[in-house]
Amino acid sequence: SGEARRAEVAFRQAIALEPASMDGRLALANFLWAAQRAPEAEAMLKEVLAKEPQHLLANRMLGVLYLSTRRIDEAEQPLKNVAEISKTPAARFQLADYYASIGRTNDASELLSELSKDQASFADAELRLAAMDYARQRVPEARTRLDAVIARAPSYAPGLVMKAQWLSRENKLDEALERAKAAVA
Repeated sequence: SGEARRAEVAFRQAIALEPASMDGRLALANFLWAAQRAPEAEAMLKEVLAKEPQHLLANRMLGVLYLSTRRIDEAEQPLKNVAEISKTPAARFQLADYYASIGRTNDASELLSELSKDQASFADAELRLAAMDYARQRVPEARTRLDAVIARAPSYAPGLVMKAQWLSRENKLDEALERAKAAVA
């Protein structure tokens, strides 16, 4: 309600009342970050991680804070921690996307190849691998991979959209339109 100073005092009082609780520290870190006080938020997150290195939310917040403040190299370890701790496909995809975005395509490919072995994450992983192949000018491999995804999951809209985009770039507009309509359907 516009009373940031009082809110901060309340967060700090909560920490004083429950010094062993990490939730208050995380809430204060979130508040500080929202108040554009990233260095203080970072310090609070590091304080949590010094006490609980495997704290999932603290690692996730620190990784995203580093990404948002363009401290790309520092984001790797917290993102790796999140992937290892949570073992969820979403966290592993985030780490693979991070690797791909900084040009570490071998690391990204390794993670995505693992994810493609699971039926639940197969299509998303293969789609990312196809996109990486395409971006690296490995167009035949990219097409083969994407076509295999579409053959295995014919109504997978993101795959159909990617296929439509590629066909459009190749000036195969009728085929691109057909794939786009299939994606919408």
